[in-house]
Amino acid sequence: MTTQAYSLWPRQQLYLKIYGYPCGFFGLTVHPAAGFQVSMVTMTTKEAILAFSQSEKIKSGIIWVTQALGVLSGLPEKNRKSAERIAHVFIGLMLGDVHLAVKITADPTWRDVEKNIDLALVMLDSGVSQEAGYHLTRALSHVTDIGQRSMNELRDRGLL
Repeated sequence: MTTQAYSLWPRQQLYLKIYGYPCGFFGLTVHPAAGFQVSMVTMTTKEAILAFSQSEKIKSGIIWVTQALGVLSGLPEKNRKSAERIAHVFIGLMLGDVHLAVKITADPTWRDVEKNIDLALVMLDSGVSQEAGYHLTRALSHVTDIGQRSMNELRDRGLL
C-alpha cells in the first residue's frame, strides 16, 4: 500500500464539515498546511487483471443469488427449505471465489466482501433469507468498487 499526499483547500474542509463528514473520513488524515494523505492500493498489472476478472465473476454470482433469494420468499414452506439449501451451496461457491481473490490480489476491500457474504449466510441459516439480500447488496457494492478501481488501473496503463 502506498500513501499519496494531496492538498485540501479551506473550501473543501468546509464542505466536509457542512455535510457531516469528519476530515478523517475515508482514510483521509488532514494536516494543516501539509494537506491530507490517503492510503491507496497500488496494483500490479497481473493483480489488476485478476481483480477485474474475479470481480466480474463474483458480481454476477451475487446478482444471481440475490434474485434467487427474492423468488425464494414466495415459495411454500416445504419448498423453501430445499431452495435455501441450494442457495446456501451457491453462496458457498461464491465465497470460495472471494477467498481466492483475497489470496491473489492486494486489495483489502475483498475482506469487506467476505464479511458481507458471511453475514448473508448467517441470515440464510437463521431463516431470514430476505435479510440476506441486504448483505449481498453491500457485498455487490464493494465488488463493483474493486472492479472499477482495477479497470481504471488497466485503462491508465493503456491496456483497456
